[in-house]
Amino acid sequence: MNTSSSPSNAKTLAAVLLFGMLAGCAGGSKSSSCTNCVPPVKPEFLYTTALNQIALFNVDTTNGTLTLPLGLNAGTFPGPNDAEGLVADPQVRFLFVSDFTGSLVRVFSLNTSNGRLTEVTGSPFPLDASGPRGLVTDVGGKFLFVADFNSNEISVFNIGSSGALTRVTGSPFFVVGGSSPAFLLLHPSGNFLYASNLNSPTGAISAFSINATTGALTQISGSPFPTAGSSPGPSIMASDPAGKFLYVSLGGTANANNQVAAFTVNSSTGALTSIAGSPVTVGRDPQGLAVTPDGKFLFIANFLDNTISAFSIDAASGVLTPITGSPFTANNAPSRVVIDPSGKFLDVTNNVGGDISVFTINASTNASTGLLSPIGGSPFGTLTQPKDLVVVKIP
Repeated sequence: MNTSSSPSNAKTLAAVLLFGMLAGCAGGSKSSSCTNCVPPVKPEFLYTTALNQIALFNVDTTNGTLTLPLGLNAGTFPGPNDAEGLVADPQVRFLFVSDFTGSLVRVFSLNTSNGRLTEVTGSPFPLDASGPRGLVTDVGGKFLFVADFNSNEISVFNIGSSGALTRVTGSPFFVVGGSSPAFLLLHPSGNFLYASNLNSPTGAISAFSINATTGALTQISGSPFPTAGSSPGPSIMASDPAGKFLYVSLGGTANANNQVAAFTVNSSTGALTSIAGSPVTVGRDPQGLAVTPDGKFLFIANFLDNTISAFSIDAASGVLTPITGSPFTANNAPSRVVIDPSGKFLDVTNNVGGDISVFTINASTNASTGLLSPIGGSPFGTLTQPKDLVVVKIP
């Protein structure tokens, strides 16, 4: 009998071996390990509030392109008609949305596979205050903080395991000496909370320490801290990743400030001290702003100029210096900005344009310049009055 392998038998054996290797890489065999497998890419999603809806986009992490999910209405979910607060908890379980006219907060569970949203049981949750705008969560995802614009207060909620919100003891907390808190910023340490007082005569920022156990707020000595702007003034704030500096846009049209104020942050007390040369001039009616993950650059959306101002940040002093080419042309009425977690892309909502612009950020290791360049296909989407936005990277 001929015992040599035929060509067909050899092909069969090769196919069996290849299948076994692929099965091991796919996790089909618990006892085998895969050393050459490419780890699956974790999805990334962009959410934006628009008129009566929340829009979802898939983010291509290699080139920044935004695409709508497949399926009828797969990328749109019912939302408030005036939502300027949008935030996900650090564990990426829930998405929180403020409802200004209803004095409510809506909470959605987030599907980490496809980004789809489902409103949690009990949502929307009412406030014992009026006019919620900016939202932030604490670093542990235990508490949600809400700026109550019309009540001059800050509401604080416990976040339940299902996403349900319950008021912490003492909430809402009155903003002493401030006026019309519009937006909030959590210090990277998680120890301090800042509120921009849009209608403060001195353009002040209120500062609070946070009780890590209860979520209660205590106003910091010296708060509120003036910005040297006028009313209306302080709007959206941003911090460098290390929490050394705080920046706030000074917008408004009645008394056009058209500036950004800069502060150093006392890491022990949370107190703010104005940086030399602050505030600096930007475009007309600056609104959203963001700092790159490496802390090197600051970008500001100038609503009435249709531009993005860009500054380099001095690592020692926090002083801002306009970069070459700034300001950069944006679409119609840029409102909010967010930087992709990779630090490679800047996303901008265009409130009147009804879409989202995406720029690459020149931040190479050897010669980072902060230069903005629109990516191919930008702007993306067809929306009605998009406002706030957030990028969520699935861990």
